[in-house]
Amino acid sequence: MEKYPVVYIQLCQPTMTNEVYEEYQKRYLQLLLECKMKNEKISVIYDVKTDIKEDLFESVSVAESSNLGRFPYMMKQMQFMKQIADHQKAYVNCVIIICENFHIRNILKMMSTIMSKPCPFKISSGLEKSCKYLKNNFNINVKPTDFQR
Repeated sequence: MEKYPVVYIQLCQPTMTNEVYEEYQKRYLQLLLECKMKNEKISVIYDVKTDIKEDLFESVSVAESSNLGRFPYMMKQMQFMKQIADHQKAYVNCVIIICENFHIRNILKMMSTIMSKPCPFKISSGLEKSCKYLKNNFNINVKPTDFQR
């Protein structure tokens, strides 16, 4: 989940369930608590790359079979981020969301304009671009291979 001070979180698991999501929330809150105790900040990369087809909104079966076809988890994530906004502001340098799907990117852009952002927010098309963004904007040197299993 992490390469401190950069945390890489894959939210596109095909096995995403309420239990998996709740475990992610607990681990994320633990990281924020660690940051508070160490008086440090992290940068977070969310990988929501999917195999969603362009007709996601026309076909329920495509959405159900895809990794992020579970739109409710995007909504849960938005609510979670809203609840911890003060902690994000204090302990997170930036949030990067890796997303290749055109429709999901537009939804994320729309949501980011509606919601206030406690820290810098970037939508990226890949891990390499995300690492470059961190280097150029926060002087954090990480490579895509640091996050690959």
